[in-house]
Amino acid sequence: MAPTIVMFVNRKSGGQKGVRIYEEFHSLIGDRCVYLDDGASLGIQQCVQVLEQSEEYKKLIESVDLSDPDHKFVSTENILRCVCSGGDGTVSWVLGEMDKSELIPKFVRIPVAHLPLGTGNDFARATGWGGGYDGGSPKQILQKVQNASAVRLDRWKLSVKTLSDGVSKEFPFHNYISIGCDAAVAYGFDDLRRRKPHLFTSRARNKLIYIGQGALVTFTGKGGLIRKKVQVSGESVQKTMEEDKIHTHEFELPMLAQSLVIENVPSYMGGADIWGKKGESVVCLPMIHTDPTKGRHAPPGGFQEQSLGDGVLEALTFQGPAQQGIASVVKSTARRVGQASKFHIECRHSRWYVQYDGEPLLFEDEKGIDVDVWLGRSASVLVNKS
Repeated sequence: MAPTIVMFVNRKSGGQKGVRIYEEFHSLIGDRCVYLDDGASLGIQQCVQVLEQSEEYKKLIESVDLSDPDHKFVSTENILRCVCSGGDGTVSWVLGEMDKSELIPKFVRIPVAHLPLGTGNDFARATGWGGGYDGGSPKQILQKVQNASAVRLDRWKLSVKTLSDGVSKEFPFHNYISIGCDAAVAYGFDDLRRRKPHLFTSRARNKLIYIGQGALVTFTGKGGLIRKKVQVSGESVQKTMEEDKIHTHEFELPMLAQSLVIENVPSYMGGADIWGKKGESVVCLPMIHTDPTKGRHAPPGGFQEQSLGDGVLEALTFQGPAQQGIASVVKSTARRVGQASKFHIECRHSRWYVQYDGEPLLFEDEKGIDVDVWLGRSASVLVNKS
C-alpha cells in the first residue's frame, strides 16, 4: 500500500503559482492539500489524523525502546509523506513547526519533499526536485514523491553574538551560512526588493539585478578581504570502539578571501556545487578538478564526501563576487578550507553581513561579532532520483 501524502502550499511563493498548485493538487488529494496562510497547524492535524488511523504506525511507535537514551528516530516513510510547495524557507519553517508540535512524538520524523517555487531553491536542487516548478502532471509528481528515497537531513543552529552588549541571536539553517561579500550582495538585493518590488518581474531580470548588486559591492568595498579580520576554528569527532575523540582545528583562510561559506548541501547560488564532487577546481583552469579527497587544507586522511546527514559541514571561501559568478556559470568550485561538526568564528570589525539559507542580516558593533555553528535536530527528507 502506497504511503499517504499531505501537502503544504505557500500561497505567497512564486507569484500566483501557489494558488494554481493548490487547485491542481487539491483536486487529487482533497483536504490533505492545505495552505500555510494561518500557519502549519492545519497540515500537521491532517498528518496526525492519517497516523492515528494507521495500524502500521501504532506498531512502529511500540517498537521504539524509549528507555534507551540513544534510541534513534523512526520515519513514517511507508505510512505518510509530506510535500512542501514554496521556497527553501518554506521547507525550513514547516520542519521547524513539526519539531515544535506536541501532536508528533519527538522521535518520529515525517519525510518531506520540496516542490520548489520562486528562485534559488538550493535545497530542492540538492534533493533532486529541480530549481523551480514550471508545471507538469500532478499525478506524476505525487508518484515521484511516493517513490522517492527517505534520507537523513542534518539541521543546524547559528548563533551570532554582538560583543559590545553580549547579546546573542539564534537562527536555524540546513543549507548554508556565509559571512562577507556574498552576504552583502544578498543583503543589497533583499533591501532593493523590499523597497522597489516592481523591479522584480522575472527570473532573468532578478539575475541581472543580482549581478548589479555584486558589481556594487565590489566597487564600494562593502565586502573586502576578511583573512586578517576573521579567525575560524572547528571541532570534529573521531568515533572509536572505546570513546568518541574530539579534535580541534584552526583553519587558515586564503589571502584573498572575501567570503566564508559553511555549507551542508551540495548546492549554492541556485545550483552551483562549490565543494565539488569531482574535487576542487584548479586555479585559472576552473573546468579541471583535483582529486576529490585532496586539497591544500585536506586532513591527513583526506576530505570525506559531502553528505546531507553525516553531522559534518564544509567550509569554503570565495575571492569575491566575480569568482562566485564564474562558479555559477562554469560549475567551478570555491576554495576548500576544511570540514568540521562545530564551528567558532571570531569576526573583528564593526560591520558584518551574514546570511543563512538566503536570509541576509547586517550586524554593526564596534567590537565585532562571534559566530557559532552546531548540530541541531535531524529531519527526514525525500530525494528524487527519477
